[in-house]
Amino acid sequence: MYRQGYGVAKDDVEASRWYRKSAEQGNADGQFRLGEMYRQGYGVAKDDVEASRWYRKSAEQGNADGQNLLGWMYEKGYGVSKDYTEAVKWYRKSAEQGNADGQFRLGAMYRQGYGVAKDDVEASRWYRKSAEQGYAVSQFFLGYIYEFGGDGVDKKITPKLYIGIANLQSKDIPMGNIS
Repeated sequence: MYRQGYGVAKDDVEASRWYRKSAEQGNADGQFRLGEMYRQGYGVAKDDVEASRWYRKSAEQGNADGQNLLGWMYEKGYGVSKDYTEAVKWYRKSAEQGNADGQFRLGAMYRQGYGVAKDDVEASRWYRKSAEQGYAVSQFFLGYIYEFGGDGVDKKITPKLYIGIANLQSKDIPMGNIS
């Protein structure tokens, strides 16, 4: 409520205080949100080590968002040593719970061969799971794979479908390294 200003004045310091109370009692959602506050520096000093610590607590309780963000911290080396294998481990846990971003990120790890053997079929499988939930970035990448002939996709499905859906849902699709 304080973070968003629902029914109270928006106050990141107060939001952090309440998230901490929840997190310290073992609430996985509170732990995840406190990790977010530390990662972004909202109401507390920005601290990737502390963010990773709270994400881990949340992730170890099975929180799919915590698992996904802990994977991201490992992939990027924020607050923890960069470790692609560990990133894949946490992305997989999140993805298997149906987290669309976790599915996209796991697909990307397979596509690039980071922490796992490069496998376009497996990448496409995870991109598809995410895309079918309406995740625009996955829809774009799946469309790209269809258009440019990647492995692991059914060539009967038109790439324009996925690119078109992605364009409807997001005008700001990060292009990055998509090869």
